[in-house]
Amino acid sequence: MACVALAASQLALLGHPGSGPLSIGLGHILRIVGYGYLIHSILLIALKSPFETLAASRRLLLQKEREYLSLIELLPVGVLRLDTELNVNLVSALLQHSLGRPVPSMMGRPVAEVLPEEVMEVLRPVFRSVLDGHWQEVDYDYLSPTQGRLYRHFIAAPEYDVDGNLQGILGIILDITERRKSALRLQAITQEAEELRTAINAHAIVAVTDRRGVIQYVNQKFCDISRYAEDELIGNTHRIINSGHHPKSFFKEMWRTIGRGEVWSGELCNRAKDGSIYWVQTTIVPLLGKDQRPERYIAIRADITQRKLAEQEVERLAFYDMLTGLPNRRMLMRQLAQHLGRKDAAPTYGALILLDLDHFKDINDTRGHLQGDALLRQVGARLIECVRDIDRIARLGGDEFVVLLCHLGSSRQAALEIAADLGEVIRERLSRPFLLEGETVMSSASLGAVLFKSDGMVAPEDLLQRADLALYKAKEDGRNLLRFFNPEFQSEVNERMELLRDLRLALHRQELRLFYQPIVDAAGSVVGVEALVRWQHPERGLVSPAVFIPLSEQSGLIVDIGCWVLETACRQLCLWADDPQRAEWTVSVNISARQLHEPGFIETVRAALQQTGARAERLKLELTENLLLADIDDSISKIMALESIGVQFSLDDFGTGYSSLSYLRRLPLDQCKIDASFVRDILTDEDSAAIVRMILTLAANLGLEVVAEGVETREQFELLRSYGCRYFQGYLFGRPSPVPQACWLAQPDRSTL
Repeated sequence: MACVALAASQLALLGHPGSGPLSIGLGHILRIVGYGYLIHSILLIALKSPFETLAASRRLLLQKEREYLSLIELLPVGVLRLDTELNVNLVSALLQHSLGRPVPSMMGRPVAEVLPEEVMEVLRPVFRSVLDGHWQEVDYDYLSPTQGRLYRHFIAAPEYDVDGNLQGILGIILDITERRKSALRLQAITQEAEELRTAINAHAIVAVTDRRGVIQYVNQKFCDISRYAEDELIGNTHRIINSGHHPKSFFKEMWRTIGRGEVWSGELCNRAKDGSIYWVQTTIVPLLGKDQRPERYIAIRADITQRKLAEQEVERLAFYDMLTGLPNRRMLMRQLAQHLGRKDAAPTYGALILLDLDHFKDINDTRGHLQGDALLRQVGARLIECVRDIDRIARLGGDEFVVLLCHLGSSRQAALEIAADLGEVIRERLSRPFLLEGETVMSSASLGAVLFKSDGMVAPEDLLQRADLALYKAKEDGRNLLRFFNPEFQSEVNERMELLRDLRLALHRQELRLFYQPIVDAAGSVVGVEALVRWQHPERGLVSPAVFIPLSEQSGLIVDIGCWVLETACRQLCLWADDPQRAEWTVSVNISARQLHEPGFIETVRAALQQTGARAERLKLELTENLLLADIDDSISKIMALESIGVQFSLDDFGTGYSSLSYLRRLPLDQCKIDASFVRDILTDEDSAAIVRMILTLAANLGLEVVAEGVETREQFELLRSYGCRYFQGYLFGRPSPVPQACWLAQPDRSTL
């Protein structure tokens, strides 16, 4: 515009000839306008344009800065910018969230006031190194006030200006919390897996096989128990340790189970490389593939050999006789019940032979129990030689044996002949001489037999009772004989039933009597009595306790009889309380197993004491070892309950049972009695004397008084007293009688004992 105006002005001023003043004036006006435009252009170029450019630059810079800050805020990392004095110039929102402080409050502040002290302890050496011009990386963790424990990776680098001068530190903070926690979880899982593997390898036998059962891995435990090296097992199947104990059907069922992808568990009997047998509790776990079919199997086993041996030992103790190794009564009854319960299409006959040795007691008495036991073992061995493989032999106890003859055929007559022949063979073999410690000993046996049919029509107990009747007949006819059960023997059974009926009425008819036998001290003075029940039958006279006590035990009448004995004894104690010579006597009452384990036993004893007014400390209850150990905890609780009111307890027939000394130590007893069988042979049998001395020593250590039963001679009395025994009972001091004899109260004369 300036150029156009100036050009027009020049044309107006120079114009054509004859131009007037108007043209000259217009030229000057146009020149002024041109200069105006020129000045305006100079102003635009020199002043306005630079300011506009500067403003545009500022706007662009602000836009870039906003984009930069926005980028920083959006980045999944934290940014920390420090000057050379370690003051905060820039901080991202990530730190704001984790530190719980707004960004403005951190700007310009020393970094030590912004970051937690536990973080500064890690970063101070890092900052110093970066200010020296080095890059640094470090991991740290800290407790955030808003987010809990956080884990960070810090990268720091020196920051320079355009001139290369150090102007601060640029820090990048990466959040590695989840990665770190995952690593910690992985570490924990790995450690747990390693610990589990170590524990399993320490206590379990582990093997891994492919789907065909080929072993791919075994641990050291597997090698140790199987006696095979690892390279001998890998590549093989478990047939290498098959013992042959299990049938093929057992393994077929196992493979069917694991082949379906199910876990199998059971007990396996294996054979080691050296031929030894071991048992393992096995669990096989299938590992399934994508098609849900087993690809591998993991077998985890535990060695249960000792447990199986212990179970076998428990079974041996429970079902086998310790002396002869033959089955005992319990096993016999089980075998007999199984044989009688067979559901054969055609039942067969069998026979039960009950035998005992004639005059075996004489052998025990003259030669001692050890040789008696040796004889019983030889009898058991001979019986095994006499019978067939399908037959069974058992020892019932003492010198009683039972032979169970199985499958004698379907003909009664043929079965009778076979049983008679085998019975006669047994009788003849047992009549041959026995050799005991180099000496020949003659013995014989009486046998009672009964035929039966395996149709379950007869109970095992009835068969045994019939065989017992036949045995009684053999003894009655002269011993060393075989007799078969005959229905005529039933008359004896009827006799027993009649006796039981009379016994049921004995209490009501007041036919029972209480006899007393004295117990004396070392000076021969009576310190107490034992109450012994007798039955005064109106027709049979005085019935032996050996007859009616077992009958009352079997029928359950012993509970009522025991209550009567207890109450009568307490009443007698009350009567003696006013007699100076008898006031301090104790009365010992025998307690049966049924009585002790009756739920109301404690109340029965307390009632007897309260109703009669007897002093509890004068009452002594006698128990046997086997009776106590039938239920040791129940026995202890009842004894302690009655001892708390003063009742005393004595262990009768000590040494004849099979109790554990650890159990005896637990029993809160006051006294024990040496069985008469040991006292009887104390002068002639060193074993009996040794047992007596042992009992006295054991009782002293347990704090028990000791009463020696069955003392019949002065020599026995003196020897027992020399052993330290303090109390005695036996015919030497007095026989059982309805009332105390006058001689019991007299001062004893040792020379006449």
